[in-house]
Amino acid sequence: MMSDIRFAVGDADAGLQQRLDEEISAFNAAVTGYHDGRMLSVAVRGDDGDLRAGLYGWTWGGCGYIDLLWVRDDQRGSGLGARLLATAEAEIRRRGCDRVALNTHSFQAPDFYARFGYIRGARQRRADRRAFALADHLARRGNASPVHVHNLDDETFFVLAGELRVFAGEEEHAAGPGTVAVLPRRLRHAYVVTSATARFLTLHVPAGFEQFATEVGQPAQAIILPPPPAGPPDFAVLARAAARHQITILAPPPQP
Repeated sequence: MMSDIRFAVGDADAGLQQRLDEEISAFNAAVTGYHDGRMLSVAVRGDDGDLRAGLYGWTWGGCGYIDLLWVRDDQRGSGLGARLLATAEAEIRRRGCDRVALNTHSFQAPDFYARFGYIRGARQRRADRRAFALADHLARRGNASPVHVHNLDDETFFVLAGELRVFAGEEEHAAGPGTVAVLPRRLRHAYVVTSATARFLTLHVPAGFEQFATEVGQPAQAIILPPPPAGPPDFAVLARAAARHQITILAPPPQP
């Protein structure tokens, strides 16, 4: 019952953070089969033991994540940040990862990361809660979207596992793990899963797509792939629902 719970709002809570990390890591491992999560830290100290720079993050599922990177003011411009990043990337590769993700504010170091080949996947323009929508997809071969355009949002695919074929305008591309496909608003596009299963993210900027997904989808009964559908959806009904969310369906889905 709701009367049996309470919400405790506060500042830092190391115990809560550790518990959440353990619970989410266990869930992610159970769903994806990846049990290789490890924390990552790099500390740069002088002869006197003082901290001059540092990096903190983690690795999991073939990807490295940089959460914090800091260089002391009097060490900036000396190349220490580049050496710090290179050291972390070498360790990430040693752990079997082939890509790195991070985020940074516009006033921090986006140009620094760009010099080393990092590509901007999305830019958050607003600070409100509807700045973007992120969907995590787990699908089997043949899962596909109709050919369509988004009139209000830009869509970006991040392929984590498996293989997709992505159609963008008049182009067609195979998309395996590590592929990022940027699909600006009003660009005709579609996708189809071509491997036995695939996991991928779609980022929509600004948000709104999640409302369409809620309207046309069905709540999952468990965090597993549901049985294959008995038949194709009613595309007339789907098109009307899409139109209510500024999505225009143009043609049936591609085949694998």
